[in-house]
Amino acid sequence: MDYERERRSASGQRRRTPESREEPRRTRTRRSGSLGRESSRPSGNARNAASRSTRRNPAQQPVRRDPAQQRRQAAQTDQTRRPAAKKKKHRRVPNSNFRVKFLTMLAVVAAVILGFTIFFKVQHVRVVGNQYYTEAEVAAASGIEMGDNLLTMGKETIAARIMAELPYISEIQVKRSLPNTVIITVSEFEVTYGIADSAGGWWLMNREGRIVDETTEAEAKGHILITGFTIDPPKIGDFIVLTQTEGTDTSELAAKKNAVTALLGLLETESFVKQIVSVDVSASYDVCLWYGTQYQIKLGTTEDLEYKLAYLEGVLQELESYQSGVIDLTFTEEKAARFQPFH
Repeated sequence: MDYERERRSASGQRRRTPESREEPRRTRTRRSGSLGRESSRPSGNARNAASRSTRRNPAQQPVRRDPAQQRRQAAQTDQTRRPAAKKKKHRRVPNSNFRVKFLTMLAVVAAVILGFTIFFKVQHVRVVGNQYYTEAEVAAASGIEMGDNLLTMGKETIAARIMAELPYISEIQVKRSLPNTVIITVSEFEVTYGIADSAGGWWLMNREGRIVDETTEAEAKGHILITGFTIDPPKIGDFIVLTQTEGTDTSELAAKKNAVTALLGLLETESFVKQIVSVDVSASYDVCLWYGTQYQIKLGTTEDLEYKLAYLEGVLQELESYQSGVIDLTFTEEKAARFQPFH
């Protein structure tokens, strides 16, 4: 019994009741108060109790968020803030930048207007690739005037004028060369002559009598026409074969062909060839040219043909531009030309 009492007494000293736990705390408080300052700091046991109560109440604990969700929210916040930042940055642009840009634009416009009105005026026209036509003829056909503005001239319009005036030009290219030059590059057709066949077709042939292309009557009239005979319907690349008519022998046909090819070979070397519109070889001994509608030129036979053409050039220079008529170079009476005006 005594042993049991002693054990209980010992255990009672180790295990304190809640009231016994609070007793030292009240005692310490009173002691503090007796010294004139009351301590408000909780004791260690009180802090542990508060911590235990916090852990026991989940509603009072801070909510832990998912890191991925936090990143998404941060990105959305960033996007909503960006437009405002941009607007603020735009508002901070000083007015002086606008003035500088405006003045620069005005200077550029003024320089362009000045260039159009004062500079870049045509002073030279160069022609490249021409053989049949002279540089002066191509320049005159272009319609370009010295002093025209180089930048505003229409290249397509210039090319169209030249093609309309000079039928032996096949291709043309117009370029500007700053500050004051126009370069016209041309490609020319081989000089060709229009001729009709016995079936009513029209063809182009070269000075050797070889057919180079089929054409129409309207297009053939843009070339020098060969009249006084027809040819058998040919193929491109064939040499012409004169159509034999009733009362014409083969020797006369051969003489006509020879007269045509001989005349064309010499005619292309003369400066006045561009004004010739037709060659009439109705007979090998009666060759005739038409110089536009102004002059009919009688050459007679092909004898001394080179001399006759050189003589003709001199006669054309002596005649006045208003005169028109027949120039007789047959030299039947003497080696002198005779001019007879049209009535």
